[in-house]
Amino acid sequence: MLTKVCDSCGNNFQVSSWRFSIAKYCSYACYGISCRGIIPKSAFKKGQRPSPKTEFKKGSQHRYFGKSSPALGKHWKWTPESIKKYVRQRGIPRLNMRGSKHPNWQGGITSDNKRARNALEYKLWRESVFKRDDFTCQFCGVRGGYLHADHIKPFAQYPELRLSIDNGRTLCAPCHRKTDTFSGRNQTRQKKPVKS
Repeated sequence: MLTKVCDSCGNNFQVSSWRFSIAKYCSYACYGISCRGIIPKSAFKKGQRPSPKTEFKKGSQHRYFGKSSPALGKHWKWTPESIKKYVRQRGIPRLNMRGSKHPNWQGGITSDNKRARNALEYKLWRESVFKRDDFTCQFCGVRGGYLHADHIKPFAQYPELRLSIDNGRTLCAPCHRKTDTFSGRNQTRQKKPVKS
């Protein structure tokens, strides 16, 4: 460490050998005191306008006004026909993109279980169960929150009762996990024979 004299306060301070030629002040406070009264460089450009070559030209004066970017190489113009072509209106089904006509069609590989749970009838059944129970958990009595429409007799084992409102009940997520039928708990699983 080398010793140097501060330009602002005149005190000696320690400085590394690689900073000896650069260091002028002992602290940030001394540097700040030395900067008082100095006019910043940005102040000299106040009120000046850029040259006519570089300033932004508004409206029709700009060379690209009314044109597309030169990188595209052609002029795009939105007409009512082109807007109808490219803008998809909400709520209007696209019948030409359904089923086997869709480019992502994989031959109808959706499982029957998933198809049944995504059907409109199942969603209406779920909504009607919630309305009947007034959006209240039937076990703990909490109203609202994250609710499940639980099948009293399991969805997989009783396909004829899937959409029966009497077979449904409203449960909150923690209470639903405690039921005997949650996630296929009551399904009899075939056990492998034990080798003796």
